[in-house]
Amino acid sequence: MATRRRALCFVALAVGIALVAGATPAGAKRVPPCTLLTPEELEPIFELTFAAGRLEQGDACRFAPPAEDDVPEIVVTLRAERYASTKKAKRAYTRSADITTELSATSITEVGRVGDEAFYASFVGTDQLTLRVGRFVVELGVDQPGDEDVNFPEQAVAVGQVLATKLRAVKP
Repeated sequence: MATRRRALCFVALAVGIALVAGATPAGAKRVPPCTLLTPEELEPIFELTFAAGRLEQGDACRFAPPAEDDVPEIVVTLRAERYASTKKAKRAYTRSADITTELSATSITEVGRVGDEAFYASFVGTDQLTLRVGRFVVELGVDQPGDEDVNFPEQAVAVGQVLATKLRAVKP
């Protein structure tokens, strides 16, 4: 039950951000999120085996350990948009930071060494890292359903660094 509630909270936060910011803003295109990461890239960061990403509601990709593995479930979710210009991406990133602060009633922490700019926030036990790389804005969530006291800021940043490296290689 707690697993479902926390997953719904993350989706609600992401949907809230999308609704307030504009679902797919003019000049932005959704990036198929399951193409941005592989289970093999997540495994050394979390020291767990992950199943292939699965597209979920809200254009989010969900990565989790295989159901048959007897390990704590850690869920990594990912949403991404590509904007027509860097200026529009910067505006969307700033709007996302403002909305995250409003909706989560918590402060955000600016994170260096991840893309062009990034911030971290924790919301109902879910770690959220939002990063901008050029014209891309990516929202990343990390959660261990059922345990609101566990946070993964270092792992979220490490996944963000992997994403930033891959997005920098995409032709403008």
